[in-house]
Amino acid sequence: MNIGLLTLDAQIYNYGGLLQEYALYKTLQKLGHKVEIINYDVGSELNTFSYKRDIKYLSIDKIVRKIAKKVSRKSHYVTKDIDLKSKYLFDSFRCEHLQISQRYFNSDLKEIHSAYDGFVCGSDQIWNPTYNIPSFFLTFVKKKNKVIYAASIGVSSLSRIEKKSYAVLLSDLKYISVREEKAKEMLSPLTSSLIQVVLDPTMILDREEWKKFIRKNSCQRPYVFCYFLGQSEEKSEAAQKYAKENNLELIAVPLDDCNQSEREKGMEGIGPIEFLNLIYYANFILTDSFHASVFSILYGKNFRVFSRNVGSKNMDDRIHTLLKLIGRESLLIRPKELETSYSNDDLGYNYFQIDEQRVQSLRWLENALKKEKGKEDA
Repeated sequence: MNIGLLTLDAQIYNYGGLLQEYALYKTLQKLGHKVEIINYDVGSELNTFSYKRDIKYLSIDKIVRKIAKKVSRKSHYVTKDIDLKSKYLFDSFRCEHLQISQRYFNSDLKEIHSAYDGFVCGSDQIWNPTYNIPSFFLTFVKKKNKVIYAASIGVSSLSRIEKKSYAVLLSDLKYISVREEKAKEMLSPLTSSLIQVVLDPTMILDREEWKKFIRKNSCQRPYVFCYFLGQSEEKSEAAQKYAKENNLELIAVPLDDCNQSEREKGMEGIGPIEFLNLIYYANFILTDSFHASVFSILYGKNFRVFSRNVGSKNMDDRIHTLLKLIGRESLLIRPKELETSYSNDDLGYNYFQIDEQRVQSLRWLENALKKEKGKEDA
């Protein structure tokens, strides 16, 4: 089948975002399909919950509150553009490993629909209400197979209005899978379709496949690798203290203001492959990122993951689901709980549940994509 794969952004400069995109792309190919990533300009479509979408139904009071809420959310997730060398490495990775379509806009949805036999949307936080768009529910697809793979909401609760909108958006979907148990719990009452919890695509590819990207270690000294998505002086200070007390260099991918000192050390030119290598060779990893945690597990590394909030929304559900797979929920901590040393940690992660869920997730995806099944359920 000729499949169009729709993700958050085909041109994304985010390590986890690009690596999960690659993993799902490769998985679909391994299942025997011809795959192309849809280069969709998500900015050309209004957010599902945008005040602009329903402005005619709102009072001035409600509009002001919505704008204030939007600004508040943004202020808790401050990021900087990555350097040009890193962007070049991202683009080179895409060029070498992915087949990406021409650029499409919201006005091109009919053209997109006719270009493929079936559609897959996922993974990552495609259903996060903060930047959710209707196309992430494949609303533009009619009478063709459409599958949602490992959708994440990224929040632990939905408002009444959000639930109402999601119920409508889910109504035409038969094959829905999500990344977290909490997402299944929240969405199941909103649809008659069965919702399956599956592995994030980065775990569908096994550990040996990810080791193919490992190069020779370029770091001269043992180091702590830090990758923080959320700005926090508390996280930065905890990381610096840990590195100092263990006589380790501190290496961080420069994403936000709390990493300013690391940026001055010249940590530029970090593409997806360099990111994986920094995790692979690290003596210890501190992060608040789901995907940095995934690769820490797959590479058998010693790590701790910090709890993270975006505004009033807690982002830990996906981390809980992940750590539960290896029976290590205790790895999720607050910065103040970081101990002096974890040299006695048992790094013999139990991969049994990951391997078992990999088989189940692949089986679910393969079945959902079968045309025969789509016709039977029509």
